[in-house]
Amino acid sequence: MLSQAVAIYVPLDLNEAIMLHIYVLQLHPAGHASHPLYLHHLTLCLIERFHDKAIVDDLDEAISLEQNALELSAPGDPSYNASKESLATYTLEHWGQKPMFSK
Repeated sequence: MLSQAVAIYVPLDLNEAIMLHIYVLQLHPAGHASHPLYLHHLTLCLIERFHDKAIVDDLDEAISLEQNALELSAPGDPSYNASKESLATYTLEHWGQKPMFSK
């Protein structure tokens, strides 16, 4: 029913958000249609933490996960273009370059 309130859980911090995304990936393993999209969502949290705390391992992990997401998806899939663009952005950041299309 539309009149019922919808409870939305908001993580307290990035570490908790990352753990929740990892849990979602465990529930939707490789082969599941949404797995590449959930990989992409995890990378968004890792990059946010990288920008906040400069944890280089988060950037490296985000690059690896986006590569995995691209391998598991095909052009036309909902997450394909987002993963492709993110992978390019994160790779440029890894090499110390600012993406031309950054905000």
